[in-house]
Amino acid sequence: MGHDVWLAVILYICGCFYLGFGLYAIFTNRKSLTNRLFLYLTISMAV
Repeated sequence: MGHDVWLAVILYICGCFYLGFGLYAIFTNRKSLTNRLFLYLTISMAV
């Protein structure tokens, strides 16, 4: 496997981690503005 494939796999795993972390934060308290903003931040980092 080339280096470009490994880089893509690493970035995909990091994106999934960020998305999971943001979803965990929003499920703990949906009403909090801070948690919603944190979810938006982690989604933007995942993309």
